Amino acid sequence: MNELTLLADLPPLIDWFNHALDGRITTVRRNELTLVISIECEHPIKHDWLHCSIECSGVAEAQVTPDALEEISAVTEHPLLLSYHEPQFFLHFNTAPSSAEAVIGRLYLAHHAILADWRSFEHFFNPMNLQKLLQGGVGMLANGPESVMVGYRDAVADHMNVYLNSCSNPIAKSLQVLLFNDADYVVCQNYRVTVSLA
Repeated sequence: MNELTLLADLPPLIDWFNHALDGRITTVRRNELTLVISIECEHPIKHDWLHCSIECSGVAEAQVTPDALEEISAVTEHPLLLSYHEPQFFLHFNTAPSSAEAVIGRLYLAHHAILADWRSFEHFFNPMNLQKLLQGGVGMLANGPESVMVGYRDAVADHMNVYLNSCSNPIAKSLQVLLFNDADYVVCQNYRVTVSLA
């Protein structure tokens, strides 16, 4: 369960996580069980400096580095969570498109529409050179969450014959994302926030 331990005159958790911070991530430490992010920031009312520690457990993935910090948010719906919340599928094809470049362009647009910049374009695709793979006329094009694979399939269905096959991957519905400045993130099960005078 998510917890918050802080000074009595600080705003509640939701206000804290949506407050415009004038702070900095000072350290990021990870061990086998937790990831701990230390933050120094200004008190939202008194303008004293505070130390904030966010201890994340059940971490599935993370990308956090020491840097200036303006905003923290916690969300339960996010493109990063598709890999954990949705059934996984293989996307196969068995015809060569007339233009591999046109297909790659359509795949890129579909990828960006669903995932923005949260996953690289190459993330779910076969590691082979995509153009050579498509020109070969048969193979596994991509593997990933259902909504992404359906988006890819629909984007190129008029250029080639593509079809989905289900994978047997466990779904972890309990995960959430902590976002730092809408760039860095932690995908985790739980977090505990402790705030004290610096």
